[in-house]
Amino acid sequence: MGPEIKRWADRLPTPWKNGAGTTYPLLAAPAGAEAEQADWRLSIADIVVDGAFSTFAGIERLSVVLSGLGISLMVDSIEHCLDRSELGPSGVLAYPGEAVVTCRLLDGPVKLLNVMLRRPHCRADLSLLEIAQDIVVVANPNCEELILVVAGPLRAAGLAQQSPAALQQFDLLRVGQGGRVELSGPGMAVRLTISCS
Repeated sequence: MGPEIKRWADRLPTPWKNGAGTTYPLLAAPAGAEAEQADWRLSIADIVVDGAFSTFAGIERLSVVLSGLGISLMVDSIEHCLDRSELGPSGVLAYPGEAVVTCRLLDGPVKLLNVMLRRPHCRADLSLLEIAQDIVVVANPNCEELILVVAGPLRAAGLAQQSPAALQQFDLLRVGQGGRVELSGPGMAVRLTISCS
């Protein structure tokens, strides 16, 4: 499968497993699978009030603040603060889905990227792309390569259409296994490389 775009404007909200919040599913494998049945799943949560996260047995979770000023996550009684200014590897929190997690907003609502991975079969590498000049993203043929726009718009060339496609905030570009795209900014994106055994 070649590169494809999942538009943020087309995402539909769904309630959290515990009913305490709302999330927007972006992509999962197998396609359309719920978190507990998926090998991996990406979503963006709208967090507008303090409260408890859902639990997911057998799942490893990664959380990253995409917008808003930040959030405090209490994971099994240990506090972790995620700040928007720390977007990138230093601002990524990994924790087991079985953990008891509560959140406290630091100063207003946030959008939180949630990556869920089936243990021990799947893992993810996350990096921040600050795109000032054109860059080329080449995917490993054995991995799923995903680009989530944090700030833009960005333009992507190398898709099926002749002219470059515009990518808006929170659009997801699925580069595909072994795919290749050229990105131009200025803008910022999260790059996720997911591998499963």
